[in-house]
Amino acid sequence: MNPSDLIGAAGATSIRLRLDALSPEDGMARYLLDRLTGEQVAAITQALLTDTKATELLNIALPRSLVSPFGLPDSVMTDERMVAIRHADYNRPALLFANTDEDQGASLG
Repeated sequence: MNPSDLIGAAGATSIRLRLDALSPEDGMARYLLDRLTGEQVAAITQALLTDTKATELLNIALPRSLVSPFGLPDSVMTDERMVAIRHADYNRPALLFANTDEDQGASLG
């Protein structure tokens, strides 16, 4: 196991625990992976994609420019700005997204 695998496992476990605690009254849960490297974001996402329950609950929208070199499916990558992603309507109770842009950071936090 390499450092990215460890980060992926830890990050995915943290998100899974939060997903398990969701209730319908909570509204949309947003999980922001802020200022992580593309490799770290991809590792967390890859770990979550192996979990059927997590993928049923999560919409995943990651900057293509951040994670495209790491073999994630096209369905989890976007060219949209993260501020727009954050406010979009989704059909699942949770959103996983990532930010590396200082300009958008204040709007997302």
